[in-house]
Amino acid sequence: MSKAYTIFGKFLNLFFSNSLVEDGVLISNTHHVLDLEVSNFSLLIERILEKRDTITPDFFFNYLERPEDYPGNFFLMTFDDGFLSSYKVAKEVLKKFNIK
Repeated sequence: MSKAYTIFGKFLNLFFSNSLVEDGVLISNTHHVLDLEVSNFSLLIERILEKRDTITPDFFFNYLERPEDYPGNFFLMTFDDGFLSSYKVAKEVLKKFNIK
C-alpha cells in the first residue's frame, strides 16, 4: 500500500469513524487514481459501503430539498476531471460495487 493511501486510511479512521455511521451524505470528490492504486481505492470504497448506501446525483438533489424524507447513511462518488484513470476506476472498481 502506498504512503498516500496509508496516510489517508489513518485520516479516515481518526476523523470519519463516527461520520461513517451518522445519518447524512458523505461525498467523495476524486481527482485521479493511479493504476497501481486501484486495488487500494477498491478497499477504501468497500469500507465506506459497509456503513453507507450509494446514491445518484438526482437522489442527492432531492435529499437537499427535504433531508427529513431520506433518513439513512448515503455515499455519493464524484470525479472532478475526465482523466483516463477515472474511466479505468469506474470500469474496474465502481462497476464491481454497482456505483453509477
